[in-house]
Amino acid sequence: MTRRIMKRWENPMLEHIGRREARTAFYKDSSEHRSLNGEWKFCYLEAPELSPNGFMLEETNCDEWDTIDVPSVWQLRGYDKMHYTDVWYLFPIRPPFVPSKNPTGIYRKEITITKEDFQKDIILKFHGVDSAFDVWINGNHVGYSKVSRLPSEFDITSFVKEGKNTIVARVYKWSDGTYLEDQDMWWYSGIYRDVELILEPKDGIFDCSVVGDLTGEGENPYAHGLLKVNITTKQETTGKFFLEKDGKVVVDGTFETTNNKALIKEVIPNVEKWTAETPALYTLTVQTKSQEVKVRVGFRKIELIDNNFTVNGTVILLNGVNRHDYDPKEGRTVTYERMKEDVILMKQSNINAVRCSHYPANEAFYDLCDEYGLYVIDEADLECHGFEWVENYEWITDDKNWEKAYVDRSVRMVKRDRNHPSIIMWSMGNESTFGCNFVETAKAIKALDTTRLVHYEGDFEAEVTDVYSTMYTRLKPLKEVAEYRKKGKKPHIMCEYGHAMGNGPGGLKAYQDMYRKYKRLQGGFLWEWYDHGIYTNDGEQEYYRYGGNFSDFPTNGNFCIDGILMPDRTPSPALFEYKQVIAQVSVEKCLGKEREVLVKNYYDFLDLSFVQLNWQVTDGERIIEEGVVDSLTAKPHGEERVFVPFKAFSPEKNVDYYLNIFVVQKEENLYAKAGHKIANYQFPLSVKQVVFEERAMGNPLTVTEEAGVLTVKNDRISVKFHTVFGTLLSVESNGNVWLEEGPEMTVYRATIDNDMYKKEDWMN
Repeated sequence: MTRRIMKRWENPMLEHIGRREARTAFYKDSSEHRSLNGEWKFCYLEAPELSPNGFMLEETNCDEWDTIDVPSVWQLRGYDKMHYTDVWYLFPIRPPFVPSKNPTGIYRKEITITKEDFQKDIILKFHGVDSAFDVWINGNHVGYSKVSRLPSEFDITSFVKEGKNTIVARVYKWSDGTYLEDQDMWWYSGIYRDVELILEPKDGIFDCSVVGDLTGEGENPYAHGLLKVNITTKQETTGKFFLEKDGKVVVDGTFETTNNKALIKEVIPNVEKWTAETPALYTLTVQTKSQEVKVRVGFRKIELIDNNFTVNGTVILLNGVNRHDYDPKEGRTVTYERMKEDVILMKQSNINAVRCSHYPANEAFYDLCDEYGLYVIDEADLECHGFEWVENYEWITDDKNWEKAYVDRSVRMVKRDRNHPSIIMWSMGNESTFGCNFVETAKAIKALDTTRLVHYEGDFEAEVTDVYSTMYTRLKPLKEVAEYRKKGKKPHIMCEYGHAMGNGPGGLKAYQDMYRKYKRLQGGFLWEWYDHGIYTNDGEQEYYRYGGNFSDFPTNGNFCIDGILMPDRTPSPALFEYKQVIAQVSVEKCLGKEREVLVKNYYDFLDLSFVQLNWQVTDGERIIEEGVVDSLTAKPHGEERVFVPFKAFSPEKNVDYYLNIFVVQKEENLYAKAGHKIANYQFPLSVKQVVFEERAMGNPLTVTEEAGVLTVKNDRISVKFHTVFGTLLSVESNGNVWLEEGPEMTVYRATIDNDMYKKEDWMN
């Protein structure tokens, strides 16, 4: 038997070659950043072994190569094949090996380095490459990296020279990492996030991780901010720092490193706290003689208290959604503007939480969540769902040879994103069952960060996670969880529910009512934000394609069309339904009180002084009277009765009247203008004048029976029945035949997307 030779991109125990240690992404950095986005020379191959001789060398002539724009995915630039699956791998499962036919893209770009540049460390940073890649500078191998949705940095100072230099990246579609990246999405490849050069001071700041905690005493344990800053420098140095809020310095000081490290601790009295409803941000500036970095700080405390998770001591409810990085024309390459549109629309739709499914998002997305106010579950780029099909789901999850690969994905995520106050949980991955590698991953996360919770739905017994998480749980077993009859006493969330495919989702109000009724149930995340359709213009029409439309097999077809936004970002009816169901202000009619309503405040931290009720009395076509109630005072989780002062009026004959109430915000804020509607309610009014008009009567009915037919008729109508089967045969009236043949029983209807795999049972 011939033994397969393991290639570099088939070794799960090889995390990288030459890649720098992971570190936090600074909000701002005085280091010079040079974008390498734009046109690169590109050579597409069916396998790495088919690479042209000397492809990495400076002198190689690549005039005949194609040109490709970076960032992009090469499948949407005419190379390789589009393919969508939910679970299936696209090759035989034999970890860690991948097919010899392994589509490969070689990227080349020339850069210029000046003499002055050598006064700095020259760092080459790839923000996202799918799925693994090698890098050469001027023909010399610099390094190798993988994990598609995380950045890779290489110090190339010793590899470059003054003048022109050639960067070559060879990207592999398949690698051992692919076994851990079997998410429900299109299979894309290439350099799909930004590439840049960073010129850092040689004695500068390597890392700066910040914790904005809360402290206090007595009846107010969350009164003050506790700032903790861990600084790592390249050389011993001294520096200073200051913390600002709205341009005003609230604390400042100096620091000195020992062994290239410094720790800053400061208490900020009466700090403004960060929550998704009140996203107060401070700006921390850390300066050395050669560099300045800025980090935005949100002071909040996440804890487990009495079997619930809390933010600043308050039990919160997550009204969330699952989100992929997605664009109908660019695939997984998304712009800052697209991400900002997403966040603003989520906030306008009463959504307060987002799960980054199923991988870390673009770095800028977390800045937006910090600023606008969204709770985030940050999820590691890890899913091996396809092992379910070989009846060995735990194959690599419970294999110690893969431990490094599992741990690396979460550790790098935590190190990159830990400065973001919006992140409240670290998720170790998705749909990869449970085994020893998740146990070690949880330990590694908690060794880095004890200020957040650890999540993973596949830990069905919540052995190492801080929350009990489920998917698509039905209402009856969910109630059993809520009543502590299942899975111990950890808080529960639904990391996925309400699958929004086709005419879905349904039953949202029933779930929301249960979340609000039971304290242990702390909300959930709707599946999902986008339809993942692919924009197509065939010259005659514009439309969106899904799995199977590219002759891709096996495929899960239109299972990727399951969002509350259509591919062009048009909201589906599901978004409006979800917005109304999760609205943090509800209005109910008081029994027996025509002009009185009960207003309930479901916000966790805000009172209702920032909203007003715009009301209308209407007959459905005309507004009879309208007005405003702007003196709401209900505290968080409180309620109040409100009088709606509409006047008495004389109703018209047989007209129904309604009281419409719109909950709107009074003033403009970061994501919506004054008058933005939070929720709408309508109540029928009892005032009406019912008048029945007298109609002309026909002659008395007669009944006859002849030849098996029973006829009931008079001068205006004739109805016939079958005397044996009792079925209706025909209906005629005033000379018109309204029914020529009676109804027949059927237990079948046209199938819809929500029927999914049950369609076959009905059709066969």
